[in-house]
Amino acid sequence: MNQNKFNFLKNIFKEGSTNIYRWPDCATPMIEEINALKPTKVVDLGCGSNAYKGMINNLTGIDFATPEADISCTIEDLPFEDNSVDVCLALGSINFGNEELIRKQLSEAKRITKSGGYLYFRVMCEHNNELYYPWNLQKAKQSAKEFNFEFIDGPRTIYKNIWEDTREKQVGDRGRERLYWIWKV
Repeated sequence: MNQNKFNFLKNIFKEGSTNIYRWPDCATPMIEEINALKPTKVVDLGCGSNAYKGMINNLTGIDFATPEADISCTIEDLPFEDNSVDVCLALGSINFGNEELIRKQLSEAKRITKSGGYLYFRVMCEHNNELYYPWNLQKAKQSAKEFNFEFIDGPRTIYKNIWEDTREKQVGDRGRERLYWIWKV
């Protein structure tokens, strides 16, 4: 991603943007599923305001743009040992940039996730915004095949709750629809 786009994204998201109640189809069930696994390490890639902290056991939030993150870094340079994480969350974070950047970020997520661990994914789909990667069902399946991930849930379409969101004025209308899935590594 070029420096101008990187800086633009950092400025947009610098105050955090995570609100779990936006995604009722996945947030609460996801929290319950992950905690039932009794994970020793969960990493939220691009945690925004780190809203899942305190809700998901043993969670570390990483983000390059928000002060609420436990660790400030990008997804393509994660400071974790290989095969050290039980669950990775990528809820709207592996969603920016070109094919090369997305592959690099997926490689990093796979590198740190234990064999048999899980990747929870939520992405924008079918849009015309140049900042976002054009995820769709085909690309999700292609990535699963390329990285040898197994679908546990989805991909399925989920919808954001309708409520006045002042963040939309900053980041533009990104629509209510997202793709959501869970991969097993």
